Amino acid sequence: MRYGLGSHGPVWTADPETLIALDPDALFRVRRELEAAEKRAAQILTVHRSLLEEMAEALMASRDMDRTEAQDWLVRVRNAAPDEVHDAHPAQQPQ
Repeated sequence: MRYGLGSHGPVWTADPETLIALDPDALFRVRRELEAAEKRAAQILTVHRSLLEEMAEALMASRDMDRTEAQDWLVRVRNAAPDEVHDAHPAQQPQ
């Protein structure tokens, strides 16, 4: 898997030899989805800055985090999240 921010913007492809970004329509859809996900991630991190810092301190102290610990942190984010951050897949706008 490869992720990139090259000349085509943020794209993902499992095989760099068959780059999906060669199709302009697919490139547009992929770019739109990745940019929306990046915006949502930034919003979550901004809203939960203190929780993120607390998690970073815990990770620096322990040097690792297993799945259960990560899930515990995510539960704390979900429990504290405003409704608009909760929604993993906002309603699609009509095209």
